[in-house]
Amino acid sequence: MASRIRLSYRWRLFLFVVMILSATAVCFVTFQYTREKTYKADRLDAQLQLLNMRLCDALEAGETPESFYLRHSDDMEGLRLTVVDISGRVVYDSAASADLSNHLLRKEIAEAIVSGRGYTVERRSESTDLSYFYSAMRAGERIVRSALPYNVSLREVLRADGDFFGVMACVALAVMAVGYLATRKLGGNISNLRRAAEAMDRGERFDLPPFADDELGEISEHIVAMYDRLRRANDDIEREHALALHEQQEKLRIKRQLTNNINHELKTPVAAIRGYLETILSTPDIEPEVRDRFLVRCDAQSRRLAQLLDDVSTLTRLDEGSAVISLGDVDAAAVVDEIASDMASLPEHDRMRLRSSLPHPLCVRGNASLVESIFRNLVDNAVAHSGGRDIFVSTFDAGADKYGIIFADNGIGVDSEHIGHIFERFYRVDKGRSRKSGGTGLGLSIVKHAVQFHGGEISVANRAEGGLEFHFTLPRAR
Repeated sequence: MASRIRLSYRWRLFLFVVMILSATAVCFVTFQYTREKTYKADRLDAQLQLLNMRLCDALEAGETPESFYLRHSDDMEGLRLTVVDISGRVVYDSAASADLSNHLLRKEIAEAIVSGRGYTVERRSESTDLSYFYSAMRAGERIVRSALPYNVSLREVLRADGDFFGVMACVALAVMAVGYLATRKLGGNISNLRRAAEAMDRGERFDLPPFADDELGEISEHIVAMYDRLRRANDDIEREHALALHEQQEKLRIKRQLTNNINHELKTPVAAIRGYLETILSTPDIEPEVRDRFLVRCDAQSRRLAQLLDDVSTLTRLDEGSAVISLGDVDAAAVVDEIASDMASLPEHDRMRLRSSLPHPLCVRGNASLVESIFRNLVDNAVAHSGGRDIFVSTFDAGADKYGIIFADNGIGVDSEHIGHIFERFYRVDKGRSRKSGGTGLGLSIVKHAVQFHGGEISVANRAEGGLEFHFTLPRAR
């Protein structure tokens, strides 16, 4: 089997330069040729438009088109004049005696009706079977048109200057010669450098090529160091890849665990609702008090289901990250005041006194609904599980770019064995009591993820005087 012919880098580089240069030259020549031809056509159109304007003036003065044509027929060889009304009907044509077809769709006529003037470089006439250069002008409700035969002399007038192509060809050849010399030197240096690298890869000793004093010589001296750095970088990439793979697997594990936990959490309220409804439906003569009590419990379980779905939705948004969550300036103090107002309207056995000493305003940079969910979930957790009467919200110094916030209650606190787990999803210190209170086990997990989403940190500890104390940070508004 014949071996494949491979061009050297020098020749490949030179051919690439030639192709780029050729494409550029062709585009430039085409553009220049088209522009020059258009320029000459515009000049001819301008001359005919001047004649059209004089014809319009003559018609306004009462002169007939035929009289005007006879006076100017010798000015331009083969001159043809046409007058068309706004509907496209030919009123007069100096070159045709029979009735002509409607001219409304003629290019120059259509342009003149719309923009006042137009021209067509070459089109064969149906009446004379000759090709003409047409130039039309609109004057009120009629269009006047002048035309010249598109013969050899007119083609010469409109033809672009051919000398330009010769100049461009000479310039292109000169640039190719310079490019050849430049790529020859560069390609030779690169070929020598490639041979040196191959020798290093085989472990052979070699002498530096003659270009050792230039930039390529410096590259040759540092090849070994570059190889060592590349090998270390490759090791780092592999470690990062392994870490990223581990993180991805961990995310999948957490998602599977969340799905399993959701399924487990859904079974209890669904089974309860189903049991109550089946009892009501299968017992037509059930006592009204019992039926109402069952319906109230169904309502409570359905609310728990709704809260669970809301919490799962919030966690999903946080997992998806900043791509779907908008940020803005949020007054955290106003959020706490609103929660305190809502708390004050609840029955006494379902509320705690919320005492806030946050400065007003306390503007943080974040998502309004997530900032509110941080404080509401902390308040709901304290009301449901702390057993205390008061909630305290204050600040601490966390630096110039963050606010430090303390959220504490005066309840019973949490045993030390549970402190490290209370931010975990579906973790309950007292499972039976949490379900009875309607908790989903996701509130504090939402708090932690919402704080981390905003770039903050959160920690929790038992207070010496009783109750829990959360410390977290949120970024200051810009």
